[in-house]
Amino acid sequence: MTQHKRLLLISILGITSIIAVFLVGNNLYCKRISCLSLKDVSEYKLKDVYEKNRYIFRGLYEKDDILLRLEIRYNATKSEAEQAIKTQITRTQGLFDEADAPYPGEISNTVSCSSEFKPKHNTIMRDEIQIARFSGFVNERLVFGSCTVDQTIYYDTMAMFYCERQKNFFQVELIIPKDEYLKNSSEYKKVLTSLGCKK
Repeated sequence: MTQHKRLLLISILGITSIIAVFLVGNNLYCKRISCLSLKDVSEYKLKDVYEKNRYIFRGLYEKDDILLRLEIRYNATKSEAEQAIKTQITRTQGLFDEADAPYPGEISNTVSCSSEFKPKHNTIMRDEIQIARFSGFVNERLVFGSCTVDQTIYYDTMAMFYCERQKNFFQVELIIPKDEYLKNSSEYKKVLTSLGCKK
């Protein structure tokens, strides 16, 4: 092998090694909940994994009585993240659209839900990241859609955002027992303001 070919081979191997270290380093640096910026994030322990592969992670974490439901779509594009957010907004708002009653009668011809039970939607900016959120009460199955006091067991804030540097889309839900949230809502709002992309 000539000196020129040997140098070329060494250069190619060196560049390949640097790329491999960079990619592996990124994977090791940011896995699951460690990708998030969130107050006391290290105190949340994994309770259940719903789905896990190289493209997506969906799981449930807990810290005392607080639940954190997490979905990460790895290597997502910004347009994919925007579409996922639009889809979730449509789906969540659609839960509370007035519908014709299955058996219309004298009381009402439609099924509707009082506004106090409908999750509130807003969008905030944090560190130049746009975060779309829904906040409201969920039932014992941890889903929006309850329309009576006895069905509202938890208070849930769902946040959806895209981390450009990580190329990850996040859907994060902080789920707190209703009575606990109502007693300490200001503290939990502080936790939510810490949510974002890990730097």
